[in-house]
Amino acid sequence: MALAILNAERVLAEQDGRSPGQLSKASRAALATAPAAERWARIHLARMGFNPAAVRPSNAAKVAALAVDGIARACIDEPEERLVKLLRDAIDVVSAFSPLVPDPVTVSWPASDPAVRELTPTRRSRTSVG
Repeated sequence: MALAILNAERVLAEQDGRSPGQLSKASRAALATAPAAERWARIHLARMGFNPAAVRPSNAAKVAALAVDGIARACIDEPEERLVKLLRDAIDVVSAFSPLVPDPVTVSWPASDPAVRELTPTRRSRTSVG
């Protein structure tokens, strides 16, 4: 998880015009809860280098799944509360980028258009076979 945070922060720093080592408040707080993991991730990045291909949507889903599994299996008090908080935080992040209710789309079909009549299914009456 620490590696995912550092990789994501590097991409975000480039997009936001920040220096690569500058972390967001949320990332600093998360890494502070697991200093050994942060240390390992920084050593790994120093040895292997940064791979921007590692930060892509398909990997984001994997990171989220690992976070949920890790919280569920952790020897902590109230893992359910942490899972609920994770879900609520994720909803807040997603809702900041997309509206909850999209604008309605109106489609009108002229009733006299023959193409519409051809595509419209008709009901056939059931007849018994004798």
